[in-house]
Amino acid sequence: MDTVTSATNSALHAAIVHEGYAFVHGRAMRDLLAASQKWQFQDYSVDATQNAEELYLAAGKSTAEAKALASSTVLLPHLAQLK
Repeated sequence: MDTVTSATNSALHAAIVHEGYAFVHGRAMRDLLAASQKWQFQDYSVDATQNAEELYLAAGKSTAEAKALASSTVLLPHLAQLK
């Protein structure tokens, strides 16, 4: 494995500052970068699971029961595509 020196890092940083990343000049990469700047789909399934777990704990369930019940109640329709 090659060792990266501070001189190598400095040279790389200077090249990027001066020329940018070479792959950014490609049309497909520009499209990908533009798409990555758009708003993303927000997945609230983790929040829903945590909220359900807290409710089950407040209802007197054990930690294991609360986790099991909370994880089984959250619907994950986007995972149906993986079948």
